Amino acid sequence: MMKCRFMTIFAAFAGAFIGVSHFVYGGELAFDLPIDCEIGKTCFLQNMIDLDQKSDGFVDTLCGDDGYNGHKGIDIRVITLDDVTKNIPILAIQDGVVKGVRNTMEDRLITGGRKPQYIQGRECGNGLVLDHGKGMSSQYCHMKKGSLRLKVGDRVLRGAHLGNMGLSGFSAFPHVHLSLRQNGQLIDPLSGKIAKKASCSAEIVEKTPFGPALTKALLESRDDIISIGLTDRRIDFQALKRTGKMPLPTLNSNALVVWGWAINLEAGDVMRLKIYKDGVPVFMREEMPLDRRKAERFNFAGRKFSVEKGLYKAQVEILREGKILEEKSSLYNIQ
Repeated sequence: MMKCRFMTIFAAFAGAFIGVSHFVYGGELAFDLPIDCEIGKTCFLQNMIDLDQKSDGFVDTLCGDDGYNGHKGIDIRVITLDDVTKNIPILAIQDGVVKGVRNTMEDRLITGGRKPQYIQGRECGNGLVLDHGKGMSSQYCHMKKGSLRLKVGDRVLRGAHLGNMGLSGFSAFPHVHLSLRQNGQLIDPLSGKIAKKASCSAEIVEKTPFGPALTKALLESRDDIISIGLTDRRIDFQALKRTGKMPLPTLNSNALVVWGWAINLEAGDVMRLKIYKDGVPVFMREEMPLDRRKAERFNFAGRKFSVEKGLYKAQVEILREGKILEEKSSLYNIQ
């Protein structure tokens, strides 16, 4: 999350998981992902840019509302707060020269949606700005205190390790924020167009800053099930957000509980929770349709159950307009 006077750079994925063809600015520049992760598995697109910067409304790249008013770039998130301890690398998206650095803000999770006074004007937190030439610059934010090893004037190559993902600035979940600017104008990182309301489109053009394959993967991850699991007890979502883990059922358990955690759901979406034993369904619950958009949605359900040896499967489905939009499952061999 961010509204920042300070600028930062963006980083590289180097196509480790997805073959990427590159968008080209001015015939020379092509960009890679700014975080070392696997899109749709370990990281997800949480927020898009607000193309309607001049009003209180919000319009994202696809003419939808996946984000919030005034957002100046994209947010690529990981799943849990404990992921921040893994020192996930933030990488240079392209060759550039460092034009601004901040590295001293504390890593603090912001809750409740209110912006503390101490981050006014420093919403970006720790990060840096890279100048890529020909008027193009990239900014990213919320890096871990002390993890940056660069100074103004340093030259970096695409894929260089710039620092680590953190929780500095106006950050309500662990992520890297990326902004792009060309000649001072805000650019949509997903479409490459100047950020203005009329530039939204239900279709993404082939030439995008990340290339069609990576752009498609990012967009597909924005309304995903980011985590599921099976346990034998009621779940504390705040604790789960920190660790992503719950105790697994054992032969001594007397209940089975399945849980699902999804992002960017729309009004009318339904979460369906299922449990199977040795391929046979033993539990299913379909939640009520959402009454409004949810940036984040968590549900769990279960039943009393005498757990016996067998292969158990937790399955979570998201239904949109009666059709399965997304589904994930996980197997548990209880012996």
